[in-house]
Amino acid sequence: MTNEAGVSGKFGCPGRPKLSPRETQVLALLRAGLTYRAIGERLNISEKTVSTYATTLRSKFRVRSRAELTALTSKEIPL
Repeated sequence: MTNEAGVSGKFGCPGRPKLSPRETQVLALLRAGLTYRAIGERLNISEKTVSTYATTLRSKFRVRSRAELTALTSKEIPL
């Protein structure tokens, strides 16, 4: 059974939700361990905008924390 993001299961395995190019960039930088501030500086967006992207990504992957997001995407979903 899949959800509206096209992801099955509680933590989004095994499918991958559709991500915008900017969401993909933010996710890659989150996975690299950068802070919201550092991501914002690198992408020329505000720290708050990065936080909003992170919230959207957690929702799409159906996880509750940044740690869950990076762990899930690192293991299951190559960028």
